[in-house]
Amino acid sequence: MTKTTKPITTPQATVKLNIDPAVLASLPKGAKFENKQGNATATATIADDGTLEITANCDSLTLLIDELTTEVYRYKESNKALVTKLSKKETIALSGWQNFQIWCGRILLGLFIVFIIYKKIKSKWQKKK
Repeated sequence: MTKTTKPITTPQATVKLNIDPAVLASLPKGAKFENKQGNATATATIADDGTLEITANCDSLTLLIDELTTEVYRYKESNKALVTKLSKKETIALSGWQNFQIWCGRILLGLFIVFIIYKKIKSKWQKKK
């Protein structure tokens, strides 16, 4: 099983950050303005030296599920094929000759048991006389 990481193409995300220059001049050091739209973020921060620092960030997304879904689908299809093969059981019936041999064996066994019982009863009757 191979695991492939692919970057996903995300739709463009644009974020605007509107700052009034008068408000910007009155901000203390470390203050920041931030706006987020989808996976895009823009931040304006007053640095320790008094300069304006602007950063823009767009989160990247990677797709791992695509390959895993493909593998699950493939295993599901091969499992269907195995179940189809297992459900088709072939039974082979006994031939006429095999049935004849089995029934002859049963009849001979029954006759042998009757013969043994007859011999035992006959020997007991002869001892009594």
